[in-house]
Amino acid sequence: MPNECKVSLLDCEQEPSDAQLEQLMRDVMVDVRARAALADKALWETLAREVAAAHQRFNLNTTRKTSDA
Repeated sequence: MPNECKVSLLDCEQEPSDAQLEQLMRDVMVDVRARAALADKALWETLAREVAAAHQRFNLNTTRKTSDA
């Protein structure tokens, strides 16, 4: 996370400005979105591996036959 904020948030003597807090919140949002995207990708990859393993374990065909109407 880029740290553009030059003020310590723990310093009681000098509060950060609204602009600094806004920048901090933007930086956090960017970091959270990046982490969420990685977690989402890992989840879908895991699901795909598990589905493939289940198909192989139970000898399931991955293509569906459609009924002739």
